[in-house]
Amino acid sequence: MSVVTDEIKLGMKGGGFLIDDVQPEDIFTPEDFTEEQRMIAQTVDDFMIEEVLPLRDRMEHGEIQPTVDLLRKAAELGLCGVEVPEKYGGLGLEKTSAMLVCEKMTRYGSFAVSFGGHTGIGTLPIVYFGNEQQKQKYLPNVKFDRDSRSI
Repeated sequence: MSVVTDEIKLGMKGGGFLIDDVQPEDIFTPEDFTEEQRMIAQTVDDFMIEEVLPLRDRMEHGEIQPTVDLLRKAAELGLCGVEVPEKYGGLGLEKTSAMLVCEKMTRYGSFAVSFGGHTGIGTLPIVYFGNEQQKQKYLPNVKFDRDSRSI
């Protein structure tokens, strides 16, 4: 298995591999995923198949509670805190693992939108731009708590 060097990672932009002289071993492919990344992907696959898809009809008919319950289950699995630093109760994983979680969530688009809104729109701005007080208040355990109107 090849390891992509920092130079290649930082120097290659977008579809640059199509026009630049790059060796095949310099391109990151699914075969380069770590065992941990594969396990994360499998966890999300299992969650989607076993938990989300059976509730698809209820969600399609406008019921909100299944989505709320599924977001709580996703949080229990750590999926809502993939990119949240461990210091604040998240998993603190890298972008590749976060991408795998998002990709696997797309198995059912409606839930993926809710999940993405919670984790991407609601949580990540606090991770990136929140002050320490906001991070301490909103990020621990990255749980979905509808009753208190917090994340």
